[in-house]
Amino acid sequence: MTADHPDVIRSDVLRSLGADRETVEELSTYCENPFPVDALPQPPALPLPEEAHTTDWRDYLDEQGDDPFGFLQSRLVQLNIPIQEGVSKTAAYADVVRRGKPFDESAFGGRLTLKQPELFRVSVHEHPAGALPVLLTPNRSDFETVVQALAFRCEATTIGPAVNAQIGYVGWPAEMKRVTSSEKWRFLDRLIVVTDSPYSSVSAAELGLEWDAATWREKSAALRMEHEFTHYATKRLYGKMTLNVLDEIIADWAGMSSAMGDFRSAWFVRFLGLDDLPKAREDGRIHTYRQTLSDEAFRILAPLTLQAAEGLEALHQAHYTREQRPRFLLALTRLTLELLAADNRERFFGEAYGWAARMLDRRTRLHTGPESAPPSQPFSA
Repeated sequence: MTADHPDVIRSDVLRSLGADRETVEELSTYCENPFPVDALPQPPALPLPEEAHTTDWRDYLDEQGDDPFGFLQSRLVQLNIPIQEGVSKTAAYADVVRRGKPFDESAFGGRLTLKQPELFRVSVHEHPAGALPVLLTPNRSDFETVVQALAFRCEATTIGPAVNAQIGYVGWPAEMKRVTSSEKWRFLDRLIVVTDSPYSSVSAAELGLEWDAATWREKSAALRMEHEFTHYATKRLYGKMTLNVLDEIIADWAGMSSAMGDFRSAWFVRFLGLDDLPKAREDGRIHTYRQTLSDEAFRILAPLTLQAAEGLEALHQAHYTREQRPRFLLALTRLTLELLAADNRERFFGEAYGWAARMLDRRTRLHTGPESAPPSQPFSA
């Protein structure tokens, strides 16, 4: 490979940060672009049609009355099972969740409760990636309880203090009994659980902003929703949504640029808990995306993330416009952390940005003439 090949550039960036050969290999695998371009719809037109289950959730808004949590307990059996370590491995859990048997309090020693059920809310959030149901509670403890119930099978899983939203599926046991796994859409509803708190548990003052608490909570809510729906967009466009720093920098870019009107690398690294390098804050979100990285690889990932964020900030300042937002987002999905961090990032972004324009332009050309072959891909990252 030549010196300007993307893979060579990626390795050079890692070595410049102090990575040895073994660590370069480990991080190169972690940093592989996760979005398969062959999976992208032709053309990738937004807005996307909403998934079928959202229609049912719109009906729930009319049926829930003045007790949204109680109503959902009657629909989602997982919200009845008390959070307990090891409960998902019990026969009682399998009977209720997998076999669709009625919930029996005596089998679980009680029923799940919230500290402030009166503050629990259900809504449907509209977005170009498709509308989704959203479960909201301002009570941090209740947020953790609902996430544990729906995302972690009622296990007493620790939810990091910087994690304030969760996107995922919830199953319907009665439907699971009668359809095959190839028809998951029939019994798995995708939804988002959020709590009303400052984004990543960071105050506006820590970001150098003079917003009051109410304003920052409002901005945080908008940022959080755009972040989660960006994950949803990549899932629907590419079939991928992973716990990886590249996914996070793209989703945080989308959230910040939408809710705060800008993307700042200093904000991003504070949100991830990397504002005190070379140490990572113990409660920082960065630990959520470590996966199986060794200590040495994780040590290099921290400054790599900072350098990539600074690169993205430069690209945002030079190229971003609200009118070209879908194009900018699509271009970012063709890059890697190392390419964002590289000195010649402009070259790689330019190729991806041009490719994104050609892909999006097919929406017009498909209506005016016969379908042609997909535009050539940008560099292989």
